[in-house]
Amino acid sequence: MLLFSILIGITLLLVVSSPLSTLAVNQTTSISNQAKSVIANSNRTDNKLILLSDLIKNRIDKAAAILELTSRLPETRGPPQMKLFSPASKGIPENADLAKRQTGREILSKYPDEFVSFLFLTPNGTVYLLEPFTRQQNLSTYDLSHRDYFKGVVQTNHTFLGNVITSVSSGRNQIQLAVPVFSLVESNQTASQIGVLSSGLNFKTFNEILQSLNLRSNERIVLLDSNGTKIADSDTKQISSLHSF
Repeated sequence: MLLFSILIGITLLLVVSSPLSTLAVNQTTSISNQAKSVIANSNRTDNKLILLSDLIKNRIDKAAAILELTSRLPETRGPPQMKLFSPASKGIPENADLAKRQTGREILSKYPDEFVSFLFLTPNGTVYLLEPFTRQQNLSTYDLSHRDYFKGVVQTNHTFLGNVITSVSSGRNQIQLAVPVFSLVESNQTASQIGVLSSGLNFKTFNEILQSLNLRSNERIVLLDSNGTKIADSDTKQISSLHSF
């Protein structure tokens, strides 16, 4: 099996495989003469990787831009109404803080190819609200402070893309894109972080991107996170497989 890998983002890898001798190549490291020779004779495959890496990077960049813009809206930056939090609701009730909840609904309605969920967490990682609300009802826990995407945003104060996780609301594999939310302040004040806005990315879109090229019968492209867990697959028969690489 011949493996080519391209680092396309914070935690994502593109891998192309074909049934030849085993060799791994990563563009962020030095490439051996043997690897250079293989790549030189594989321009067609290499071009596919470059094209796909650009397509996927652009989709992630688009999703990040949408979330970052949403995090700056006055509706999003209003102080969370924590007195309305209910353990029974695993967040705030469906009819509470409708400005934030409606923002989430509009994002999911307008960008279905990008997002499957809209999550607002408090600064300590507690679920404030989750859309669709049925997902909030299905949560097995409202404490998500252990999630890598939450920790990443809190530690960096910047947009963060997590690794594949098993969603506690749907039970499905998911990757979360997250951004910090800062308070509304006067010009002479310093903003404080009031929460983390996060959305689950739509795996279907990444599968469609990988399946958009006319691959040879001995080729397969797999999109992985930094742990080697599969996100998407060019092989339609392998999409549901949770195999790690």
